[in-house]
Amino acid sequence: MEALGWFLFAYQVFVLYYFAVLNFLYTTFTFFGLNMVARYARELSELSLKDLLEREAYLPVSILVPTYNEEKTIAASVRSFLALRYPEFEVIVVADGPKDRTLEVLKEAFALVEVDWVYRRALPTKPIRAVYRSLAHPNLLVVDKENGGKADALNAGLNFARYPLFCAVDADSLLDPEALLRASRLFLEDERVLAVGGTIRPLNGARVRGGVVEELRLPRGFLEKMQIIEYARAFFLGRAGWSAMDALLIISGAFGIFRREEALRVGGYRTDTVGEDMELVVRLHRKAREAGRDYRVLYTPDPICYTEVPSDWATLRRQRNRWHRGLWEVLLAHRAMLFNPRYGRLGFVALPYFLFFEALGPVVEVLGYALL
Repeated sequence: MEALGWFLFAYQVFVLYYFAVLNFLYTTFTFFGLNMVARYARELSELSLKDLLEREAYLPVSILVPTYNEEKTIAASVRSFLALRYPEFEVIVVADGPKDRTLEVLKEAFALVEVDWVYRRALPTKPIRAVYRSLAHPNLLVVDKENGGKADALNAGLNFARYPLFCAVDADSLLDPEALLRASRLFLEDERVLAVGGTIRPLNGARVRGGVVEELRLPRGFLEKMQIIEYARAFFLGRAGWSAMDALLIISGAFGIFRREEALRVGGYRTDTVGEDMELVVRLHRKAREAGRDYRVLYTPDPICYTEVPSDWATLRRQRNRWHRGLWEVLLAHRAMLFNPRYGRLGFVALPYFLFFEALGPVVEVLGYALL
């Protein structure tokens, strides 16, 4: 009994220091994050966006949309992408061997015709079955391929992409009409920028018409309301804080813009992980550090992507299980960066934070409940 008492005391002290450090980090994120958001709000106005358009200062963007079984939402999502306010872009929908009517819905909604398309197979992917072009929208391309997973579909989209920037989005997401314009300007302002992530907002409860979000409303469910708070904290404090410290390791798979050549340089998306979005960002960091390059990976608060969040516990559990498995896979794949001076604050701050407070956080909590 005495040994158990000492163990409980030691664990209580550990938990005290654990949460003290965690709260200190949250305070740091808040300071840097809110500072960055305030500065961004001052600098970027409607007039500056209009000036960019009038000066024709932009880089063309390829929007990559991997889709599997999305027959109910794919048409509305693609319409929202085609309606973006941007001078030059293309939408590449990659149908990853869907088993429902996703491909048929796309053919009917956008007047698709099969074409012979020549492309450079820079990244290996599952076989391409057919390529379709839209008669109604010249900048829409649909690729039908054998199923290989989301990362494989994104790699196929990269093979077909023609433009220097690419934007990876989820098939069930909707973008703010000016999202591309606001995010892509950072690549123009600084040639060191390799990738830019935007803000994700829950779509639950919103009023949508023609693929455009007309009004945001609070959803009815408690679970969905809690996720609205969670997403606001994660992006406006967490992502903004890490970006301000030049240590951003996550750009959401629902919306992120990358330099295409940089993604191809590091080998595209890995297909052996469920955390392919975070893994690509960490690998961009790692390769640039190892090459001694001056680079930046940024978060910008205003480019908005709307997505449906889980409304029931079973779906939420599956989502968080996938996120946590992806985090562990990334940490294991890049464990050589941990506490390695070669990687600076990434190795000594960012990766240790994700290991001790994100990956191991549930272990600390469960152990505490078990001891109680």
